[in-house]
Amino acid sequence: MHVSTPAWSGNFNLVQYLTTKHLSPTAVDKSGLTALQYASVSLNLTLVKKLKTTSKLDPHQADSNGKLPIHYAAQSGDILLLELYVKDYKCSLSLTDSNGWNIFHFSSFEGHTHFIKQITSQYPQYISLLHSTDNDYHIPLHLACNSGNIQLVAFLINDINCDVNAKNTRDNTCVTFACFSGNLDLVQILIQQYKLDPLAVDKYGFTALHASAQTGHTHILEWYSQEYSVDITNHTDNNKYTLAHSAAYNGKLHCLQQLINKYQCDVNATTTDTGTTVLHKACEGGHVPVVFYLTSLPLCNVAAKTSNGSTVLHITCEYSDSLPILKHLVENHQLDLCAVNDEGMAPIHLACSEGRLNLIKYIIEHIPSSLELPHGKHGRTPFLIAVYFSQLEVIKYLISKKCNVSATDDEGSGAVHISVEGHLNVLKYLIDNNYCNPNATNYQDRTPLHAAVAANEFEILEYLLSKSKPSMSVAWLRGMKCLLDSPHHIYNNPHNAVLINVQDKDGNTPLHLACQKKKQKMVSLLLKASLSNNNLLITNKKGQTPLHLAVASGHKDTAEALLFSVTGSSTHHDLLTATDNEGSTVFYTACSHGYIDVFCYLSNIYPQCVNVMDNTGRGLLHAACERGDIGVVRTLIETHGLDPLAEDEDGITCLHLLAERKRVYMYQYLEPNIVSNPVPKDKSGRTPLHYASRSDNIDMVHYLIETFPCTPDDPDNNGYTSVHGACEAGSMELVQYFLTDLKCNALAETDDCKSLFYFASKSSNLELVWFLINAFGLKPRPLVMLK
Repeated sequence: MHVSTPAWSGNFNLVQYLTTKHLSPTAVDKSGLTALQYASVSLNLTLVKKLKTTSKLDPHQADSNGKLPIHYAAQSGDILLLELYVKDYKCSLSLTDSNGWNIFHFSSFEGHTHFIKQITSQYPQYISLLHSTDNDYHIPLHLACNSGNIQLVAFLINDINCDVNAKNTRDNTCVTFACFSGNLDLVQILIQQYKLDPLAVDKYGFTALHASAQTGHTHILEWYSQEYSVDITNHTDNNKYTLAHSAAYNGKLHCLQQLINKYQCDVNATTTDTGTTVLHKACEGGHVPVVFYLTSLPLCNVAAKTSNGSTVLHITCEYSDSLPILKHLVENHQLDLCAVNDEGMAPIHLACSEGRLNLIKYIIEHIPSSLELPHGKHGRTPFLIAVYFSQLEVIKYLISKKCNVSATDDEGSGAVHISVEGHLNVLKYLIDNNYCNPNATNYQDRTPLHAAVAANEFEILEYLLSKSKPSMSVAWLRGMKCLLDSPHHIYNNPHNAVLINVQDKDGNTPLHLACQKKKQKMVSLLLKASLSNNNLLITNKKGQTPLHLAVASGHKDTAEALLFSVTGSSTHHDLLTATDNEGSTVFYTACSHGYIDVFCYLSNIYPQCVNVMDNTGRGLLHAACERGDIGVVRTLIETHGLDPLAEDEDGITCLHLLAERKRVYMYQYLEPNIVSNPVPKDKSGRTPLHYASRSDNIDMVHYLIETFPCTPDDPDNNGYTSVHGACEAGSMELVQYFLTDLKCNALAETDDCKSLFYFASKSSNLELVWFLINAFGLKPRPLVMLK
């Protein structure tokens, strides 16, 4: 027994007895309530005082919804108890819970007229709270109407001047709330005396009649029908939910019977949002008598499906957990338990996702083959779905029924891969009981360790690594990897442990992924779990080490963690000098991504690496210019003295790259450093102006022509000019500038007889082609074939 139970009943002697049995009154239940909150509802002032003094319970401690003991006192309507909290315990009357309710919301909801009058009399400074709104814009008057207390409603309107026309965020009025209470006299007063709209609709088309049907108040529906000639039969909200839908969902059988028998409401009417019938709503609410009644009607379509193809079996398994309803529908109406909706779900899948063990047992006993029924879209079995939704009790039951614990979905992921995505309790159960292979791989060759890193599940990664046996070498690791497809061999192998350095199809280990995703804590954890530094030198299929990926992510702390772990060893040097398949070191990677802080950190450790080249002969300055990071460029030139005129194997300089990438400001910065060769040519004889023109870089073209000794008519080794480049780019603006403003040669041809017309045609810019024809009389050469 929990101490809260006797506290709720106000039984101090039992509370005192239980505390002597080491049951703490300070313990909280699932809702975060202590014995003090329960005692506040019990109206036992003495019990509250005793709990406060003897058990040191905090009167300012809120439950999981932010509801304080003073709110529970207001809910109980005990003025003496409230004063105890205010005067003795210094609790504020203006505090609200997480829904924005203050003491007047709680007391109004319960209809405590005397309590509210007393508070407003003794604490007039708090009267303004009666006009305050909660998170959904409910004022206490709305809740008073919901209580059905006419005296309280009249007091709030007439004496406190509460706004009788106030609406909540849904646009519900006081009339709707009064209908919830079932007090027809109050409804009539609000309409007749205070002139409120009897048929006001909220944003969703919900009216006072829906409120009445939900709460089963047929007398209000009858009054509306007589007084306002409302068409009860066809009265719907914006999504065509009828009054019968409302009554069925809330289990109001008598009201539903009247709606069907007296008003001829259509039992098979469907909503426009989900295609739900009245029977679907009854099953969703789990109301056995309502379901039995509806299915007894000859006109009721028991086999009806919602807009996503769900039958009433699907709805029952997903929402209601009602075994009597499920059995009734299957045994008396022969509905198919294996029917799959449009989302690929059978009833058992929904039951497993919601943890409805009693329904699952019935389905499997009724249809044993459903134990392995795969999901229609992703192929998950009931077992895998239970794992995905962390339904441990369902998992235990399915295993007891000998389900296939090695089943995988359409991506090759089994229970262990699915559970690492946030279901630690399930993962522990599966691995600790040897129900799954901790090194299983999916279709991407990823292990649970990969999945844990990808899902950013640190605690799960910790657990998996606690089960690891670090490898001594990459060769041993790869030898072990061949065992992964055979769980039997792994479990009978002395190395039956989580393998740390398995590579996926892209060659990435879990450490690669952690570096790529900037997960420094995970990186440190993986490094500690390995007794060898070899894992740091494992390369993926692009030739990248984990450090390459850490640097590419721009996360300096991760790079530091990697290098710190091998400081003073040969691995430290090997990491800094390692190249990927393109010949790039981590220095090149930092520059090509523009991460100046990472580059500065690396260059301080190993400055001699700033002069390295990649496989194409490009240096760090090429990479920085290509990226366009002025900070890295400045550092490379001013601190490390790199030459912007340095050429790669094709003779391309940084200036060519900048011209192509529209970075005038960087080109301007480099001006003082290129005096010796202001117009460099690559091995094809092309200048930066060629590159700028071919890239349709108008601002760069103007800058180069106005600043350096170059013209658009300057040819490369094949006679290709910048005018040809502008035509090839399809740039109408540049071509007009060259030919009209600068009077460039419109008849220029390359050494292989290709004209401006040829390159303009290649660009597919028809406007440019017509311009060349009409303005300069150009036409295609018959012997030159477009390539």
